[in-house]
Order: sequence, then structure tokens, then C-alpha cells
Amino acid sequence: MLKNLKSMGLAEYSRLSGSDMVRELTKRTDSEIISLFEAHTLRHEKRWALIALGGYGRSDLCPYSDLDLLLLIENRKSRAEIESIVEAMLYPLWDKGFNASYSVRTIKETLKDAKRDFFFRTSLIDMRFICGSDLPFKELNKVLEKNRALNNTRRFMSDLLFHTRMRQEKYGDVSYILEPDIKDGHGGLRDYHAVAWASCILSHGGFPISDILPINERHRLDDAYDFMVKTRFMLHELSGRKNDRMYLEYQEALAENLGFKEGNAESGVEAFMRHFYKMALTIRSLSDDFLLSLAHMLGLIKSPPNRLIDNHFQVFSGQLAFRHSKVLESRPHLIMHAFELISQKDYTLSPSARSDIRDLLVKGCDLRHNTLAHEAFFRVLLSQDPGRGLTGMLELGIFECFIPEFETIKGRTIFDLYHTYTVDIHSINTITELKRLEHNEVTCSR
Repeated sequence: MLKNLKSMGLAEYSRLSGSDMVRELTKRTDSEIISLFEAHTLRHEKRWALIALGGYGRSDLCPYSDLDLLLLIENRKSRAEIESIVEAMLYPLWDKGFNASYSVRTIKETLKDAKRDFFFRTSLIDMRFICGSDLPFKELNKVLEKNRALNNTRRFMSDLLFHTRMRQEKYGDVSYILEPDIKDGHGGLRDYHAVAWASCILSHGGFPISDILPINERHRLDDAYDFMVKTRFMLHELSGRKNDRMYLEYQEALAENLGFKEGNAESGVEAFMRHFYKMALTIRSLSDDFLLSLAHMLGLIKSPPNRLIDNHFQVFSGQLAFRHSKVLESRPHLIMHAFELISQKDYTLSPSARSDIRDLLVKGCDLRHNTLAHEAFFRVLLSQDPGRGLTGMLELGIFECFIPEFETIKGRTIFDLYHTYTVDIHSINTITELKRLEHNEVTCSR
């Protein structure tokens, strides 16, 4: 596909946002397909529709992305008729270098396959009409919206959580490893898609999505997605193939093409990777919180009993929250106390608590000179699992407020083959390992 795109002015894409880049490429691809349709006698056919699925359906194309196409037909056609359509539409696309795959289904077959194939179901969430007759497409939309089995929120979320966990374990964490998988890794584009799919399914039932993912957090998630998809677009161009693994050999060229320059303290590639890891951390933390909150609300995860911890904290569905949203303004040290509790118990911060903390940090919060915050921070370091609390502080940007010098190592990479983690995560892992060694030493001495 890349050779074809270069003639369209691919170099101009680098000045666009990530969202504009993929939409522009999708628009040009649509034009190619529609031109083939208009040039063939198939344009007179009133009983079929060509539909884009998955990434192509959500206008999310990169230079070597797959084109997932569904030929939706009103009634099952003969093999000869189907081959005629495929020959007219698909062969020219393959000749032009498009990675096009297709399926031919009736509406009944589409529903049947969606019920037994979770990945096909998610691809249908993003479906988009391209050409042919829009009547079968509208009918499919109508049937999908009314089908209770496919819109069963608990079942969909259960499947989504399972497949998300399997994918993340397979591809690793995008937010700190040396050569991350931009698409499928933990903190990559697929986690963003998972939030979008869940939001779409839940919106049919009037579920209050904004209560779990406030609008300001959604903007942060969208901004991170925009940068990640632009990086993936340029990686495809540099690789000359479908490649979502950001190997070391491409990182310097990516930094240059995305406009990262050498500074006093770091090279251009180190500045690029620092920003990349911050964006991946944003996607990882927000998507994890969102999906975990839904899992608790829908009863998919067994939660400890709701209870009050003290005058300032409560636990609801396994999530730690402030009892009063305004309490932080007069008692900012409670931010650090929250992470002390997280280090001691198997809690996660509730979306409302995260939003309260971020709002206070934006307004300005002096934790450096707060004695109570200092005491709580040392209790985090001395806790049984300091990594839990420290990683949560890293994700929310608390370290920079409490220890300004930490800003220089957040997301920082050492650009060589020997450093697996970013400097900030490496520092947290060091503290965690020291605590583990201390625990083992005490255990052995008994």
C-alpha cells in the first residue's frame, strides 16, 4: 500500500495529527474501493453492501493495516456469483498492494458468527458502510441493536476482560519496556479500543460512563491515543511493512520524523521515548481503571465488603475513595496517606479519587513542605509492598510535585541494548527488590 500512498503525498502526513493521518488514509482508501465499484456492473446490484470492519471501519488505517471487509448479501448466492464479486472488487485491491481480507455473509450468518466469535463481535462495533446498497447495512444495524444476546453487558464485559488480560500478558507493558508493541501491548492502542468498545455496549443501556471516565480524563485518553496512532503510522512507513513493534533500529528515525530535537539533558530519541512512555502510561492507567471499575460495578470481580476506614476514606467495590471530595483542599497530605493504604491493602483508587487528586495537583499543591505527607511517604517506602503505592504515585504525577527532581527521570530511557526499563520504573523496582531482600533476610534469621 505504501508505494501507492507516496504518490498521494505521504510526506505531507507528518504535519497532521495522528487522527487526521489515519482518517485521511481511510478516505483515500474508500475512494479507491468506490472507484472499483463504480467501474463495474456491480453498481446495479441492489441486494448487497460492502462494509468496513475493525480498524478500517473506525477510520483508523495505517499504511500497512489490514482492510477487513464484509460483503453483506441479502440472500445466499451461488459460488459463481460470489467469485464474480470478489474478482471484481478484491483482485484489483490486492494488485495495488492493499492487505485486504474479506468474508461473505448474510445478516443471519453475521449474527450467528458474532455470537460465537468475540473478535468478530468487536469488529462489528466499528463497522462502516462503504458502497453497494445501504439497505442490508441498515437492516444489520437494526438487528444488532435489538439483539439481547449480543448486547448482554455482563457477558460482553466478561469476555472483554478475559481477552484483554490474555493480550497484555502476551505482549507486555508498553509504558516501560525497551521495544514496546504499540498496538497490542499493555498501554497500547488496543487498550484504548477496549474502552471504546465497552463504552459503546454500555451506552445502549444508558450506563453512566461519565461517572467512571470523567470528560477531562477522556480528553487525556484521546490525546494519548492521537500520539500513539501517529507513531504507529510513521513506524509502518519506516518499516515498509505491517509492524507494530517499535524496535531500536526505528526509534531514532521516529524521533526525527516526529520532530523531537536534541536538548541539553537528552538526545532527540530519548526525548521522544520519554514522551511516548508518558502517553502509554496514560492509556494504561486510565483504561485499567475504567475496566476495573466496570468489572466491580457489574459484579464480575468479587469485591471486599464496602466499609468506612476512618473519617476520610471509604472502600466501595474494592476501590479506595475519599469520603468527602473537598477534604484534600484543607488536608493535602491525605493524598500520600491514600497510597500508604494502597501499599498495605489490595486496593485500587476509585475514578473519583483519581480525579480529585489530579484537580488538586493542577491547582497547585505543596506536598514538599508538608510534614504529614513526608511521614506518610516514608510509611509507603517501609510497607510490605511499596511498589504498588509508588507506581500509583508515578501514574498520577505525584512524584513531580513531591520530589521535583523526579521529573528528570520520569519516562527517561537509556538508549542502549542493556537497559530494559525506563529509569523511573527501574528506581521503583529497586526499592521493591530491596524490600523483598529485607523480608527474606528477616525470615531466614528466624
